[in-house]
Amino acid sequence: MSSVQTCFTVLLPTTIARDEFAGFLVTCRGDFFRLTLACAPDAGRVDPTSVAVDPALENLLGPFKASLLARARDACNLDAFTIELSDLAASALRAEARDTSGLAPERAVPAAFYEMLIGELERVGWERLVDLDAE
Repeated sequence: MSSVQTCFTVLLPTTIARDEFAGFLVTCRGDFFRLTLACAPDAGRVDPTSVAVDPALENLLGPFKASLLARARDACNLDAFTIELSDLAASALRAEARDTSGLAPERAVPAAFYEMLIGELERVGWERLVDLDAE
């Protein structure tokens, strides 16, 4: 019953300065979602307010919007942002699959939780982190 949900993005620059991009997010089930965005020249940090996606992707990512904005702010460049976007889309697809299978829906964790967690880890020290449990 479990299948790996993967997504990837295909983006091409639309300006010579390489500060605006257009393309698609492609899912494992063959969906193509159009997106456009702007970033610092030469694929630098993405401007979260510039990200525009088609309505179907916006609907899919709806519960993850706060997390997407937080990840966009934290991504250091375009590549990092596209990895985060693909990860969120895969999470949304897994949650959607659970919803349609009759299992309890996965709750989206608020971005504030992760901000607090990272702040605590920075205060205590990352070198003291011994193990992470995926569950």
